[in-house]
Amino acid sequence: MKLKLNNVKKARIDIIPLIDIIFLLLIFFIYTMLSMSVHKGVELSLPESAFARAVDKEDISVSIKKENTVYINKEKIMLSEMARILSEKIKTDKNATALLFADKNVEYDLLFKVIDKIKESGIYKISLQAEEKAE
Repeated sequence: MKLKLNNVKKARIDIIPLIDIIFLLLIFFIYTMLSMSVHKGVELSLPESAFARAVDKEDISVSIKKENTVYINKEKIMLSEMARILSEKIKTDKNATALLFADKNVEYDLLFKVIDKIKESGIYKISLQAEEKAE
């Protein structure tokens, strides 16, 4: 016996919930990637700034700890050799930027000595780093 099913609707896949889930996953992955920012320097207690923003470029990281020790990309160096080491690192990139991370208890005099050594190496773009101020 044959049935006539004139009123039967064709099966339809509703795609709107799938799009919602894809957008939620996209937001989750973007948020995760932003929270995993890479810092090539040493662990410091940075000062806070209301205008601090995350940096997305791969640059040379110069860090000054509160014990007045200087690091380039987690490698401890002597201040007297800093200009030579930095100039070797920027041979391939003439537009390099130095990201300067300084502990908030570092002496003002040492900070300017490090800035002078960075400029002596040929890097004139220096970005002072700070923590984003919590509101």
